[in-house]
Amino acid sequence: MPTFLSEISLNRLIYSSAFLKLKTLSIRSPRTIFETALYFAGGATSMSYASMMRRNEPLSWLCLQLRAMSENFEWFSKLSQVNMNTHPAGIEVYIPEKPWNYITEKPFEWEEIDFDSGMEIMRQGIPVTLQKTKAVYLLNKNRIKAMTDEEIKMLLSKNVVCDGETVAELTRRGFSELLGVSAEEISTGGIAERLDDEYDWNFNFFFSDGARLTLLSDKAKEVTSYYVVRTQEYAGVASVYAETALGGRWAVVAYRLFSHIMSFAKRNRIVEAFEWVGGKLPAKLTTPERMLLFARVDENERLRAVSVVNTSVGASDTTRLELVGEYHDAEWYSIGKAALRVETDACNGTTLVTLPKIDGWSVGTLFLN
Repeated sequence: MPTFLSEISLNRLIYSSAFLKLKTLSIRSPRTIFETALYFAGGATSMSYASMMRRNEPLSWLCLQLRAMSENFEWFSKLSQVNMNTHPAGIEVYIPEKPWNYITEKPFEWEEIDFDSGMEIMRQGIPVTLQKTKAVYLLNKNRIKAMTDEEIKMLLSKNVVCDGETVAELTRRGFSELLGVSAEEISTGGIAERLDDEYDWNFNFFFSDGARLTLLSDKAKEVTSYYVVRTQEYAGVASVYAETALGGRWAVVAYRLFSHIMSFAKRNRIVEAFEWVGGKLPAKLTTPERMLLFARVDENERLRAVSVVNTSVGASDTTRLELVGEYHDAEWYSIGKAALRVETDACNGTTLVTLPKIDGWSVGTLFLN
């Protein structure tokens, strides 16, 4: 069934591309080529197109769409081949084994639950996927309500990053002792999160929910942020690293984890949380642009491609990537641009790459050989 970019959200495009190998688009949209690139970046291996109402459109208009497809054919063909022989890398958004177990009052009310929330954090240049990686799980409270006790215990033995409201839900379910942390939900309208003596997220203009944490075990290793009131007085624990009683490593970011609006300092703390839990991210931004990253690795967990989506309306300035592994041969493709060789700085198991300028609402792919 044809889809129009104006009718569906970016998150829905990402969600679909995680599961579909073949996607059909209408070539009526002037941004068909962007949508095509986004699906390939998300893992699609084939695309088909439907020319709807073509007799009501000038042939020259349709030719513009076909020309764009032809100009980018080499890039899409190369990325399709990479997708066939690789799998996504990064943080796995945890989906319950049986989401229909969500306890509701109305029949089929579980269909309205936003189980794929968490994708918002992708805009911070953190690779997140709905496919199975089992390296680090990203968990939110909606999923807890659909999980059995056995499933929760399984996650308590794994590597997990979650927010404070998720811990509050676990507290209600009776799992705080195993986690070593409990939480109570609070309004964050009159408090700020302080990351350390230098940085804080100023008194927030969102009257949103958050949670205050209580440490119950000496395995709650490190408090990474705390709340203060307007007079800068201490108002409780906001974030913590903890080792659970079942051997898991959990990072709890109690305040606004699932948000695409945050400071660069806050974003870097979230990256540190992911890396404390599960080791280095396969790819990450080291500059403060708002971009999506789609990382693809082979059977040996070596990066083969990283696609980058500029989600702002303006062109990027200097975009730098840090990659796990040493790579000396990199090539950059983007919409309507000729392929470019990109210099890499590889040392001590890490590669730094500075990307060419990326237009607003555009996509490019870095291929690593």
